[in-house]
Amino acid sequence: MIDAPPQPNVGSRTRSYGSDRTTLRTPEGVGFEVTIAGLGSRAFGALIDAVVQTILVVIVSSASQGSFQEGGFGSAIVVVLVFVLIFCYFFICETLFRGRTLGKRMTGLRVMNDQGAPASARQIMVRNLVRIVDFLPFFYIIGIVGILTSNRSQRLGDLAAGTIVIVEPASVRKRNKSAKKRQVQFTNALPGPVGVPTPKPLSDDFSVELSDAARDELATWDVIGVTRSDVAIVRQFLARRNSLTPAARNKIADEFAAKLRPRVQGVHPTLSNERFLELLVEAKQLKR
Repeated sequence: MIDAPPQPNVGSRTRSYGSDRTTLRTPEGVGFEVTIAGLGSRAFGALIDAVVQTILVVIVSSASQGSFQEGGFGSAIVVVLVFVLIFCYFFICETLFRGRTLGKRMTGLRVMNDQGAPASARQIMVRNLVRIVDFLPFFYIIGIVGILTSNRSQRLGDLAAGTIVIVEPASVRKRNKSAKKRQVQFTNALPGPVGVPTPKPLSDDFSVELSDAARDELATWDVIGVTRSDVAIVRQFLARRNSLTPAARNKIADEFAAKLRPRVQGVHPTLSNERFLELLVEAKQLKR
């Protein structure tokens, strides 16, 4: 288990544009701040989703007018499709697009579990089943009350599923847009083997470019001893390292590397600790 790095203002909450800054703490004890989405941003995202659902229902209904008139099996299929569009839209989108619907994507929101990790399919299913209760008696009255009164702006569905809705930082949204399936892009040159550290400054996106030979060498790393929770914590550090003082940044990198290097086979001994953490994230990505 990785020791928790020092975090500034842990436990603090500041109101900003209808949202809260709050600190989440992972099972490993690492705290990091996120912005909890407020009622305004969530309502705007829900409105966009409602428009999308309405358009899809109109398209399906218009394309199947003949089936309704004829009745029978054709009309039953149309009814099922409309049901899926209305009641399964959120579950399908949030499961396929990692906690985002079209409305959440356009407003920069994402569903996560209440420890800051990606929400599981089970959690997404639970929060959307309870959506029916949140809608009562009409127009999400119960859900709105829950968002306004809970500490983390959670409706009943979120409380039941253990999820929260966060506002993604602009830098994260930009990275997700430019790399849809990869969270780490490689843009800094690394002409030599993996074991040779680069002298170039590291960006907040902790990105490097690997040659084919270097990528082949990285693929030989045995990272089975590193868990997904370990990688998630390392990602949090790498994404926030530029906000730390040089001393704190080096200390955290040294502590993380000291605990993770023994679990990884094939690492070049001259590899710097921070570069090791960068490449460890990519090595786990290659093993998927």
